[in-house]
Amino acid sequence: KSSKSSKSEKSGDPDTPSEPTAEPFFPTPTTPSPTSANSFPVRATPYELSYSTSSTSAPSTTDFAQLAEVTRAYLEEFMIEEFSQTSLTNLDDFVTFMTRNEFLSNLPVVAQYRSTGLFNPSSIFYPTQRELDQLISEAFNSQNM
Repeated sequence: KSSKSSKSEKSGDPDTPSEPTAEPFFPTPTTPSPTSANSFPVRATPYELSYSTSSTSAPSTTDFAQLAEVTRAYLEEFMIEEFSQTSLTNLDDFVTFMTRNEFLSNLPVVAQYRSTGLFNPSSIFYPTQRELDQLISEAFNSQNM
């Protein structure tokens, strides 16, 4: 009997849950941890990005979570590179959160974000919100993608 039950498990018994086929995507943060408790925050103006897709089905919650994570990691890396070029401004961390998303058939996926740069108190200069907004815009310029 025990060989029969193992045979049915191997043959794809419909009552047996299937294993996931893809590993979850979790890129590692590139900024050092922990962030200084006294970091000076500079919040960017909320913004939205449009993503083209060939899929006609609505993205899943996991799809949106992966999209948010890839966007966060990309911006974090971009900002680290940008602020590593000056010794007057020391970036501790750059955090990005998806605040809203929308999918309408035959239109690009739209996601809204909030980003905040956390700067070390030892910085001589801090960027303004306008400068941070400009850097985010530059990050998604086609020349940088």
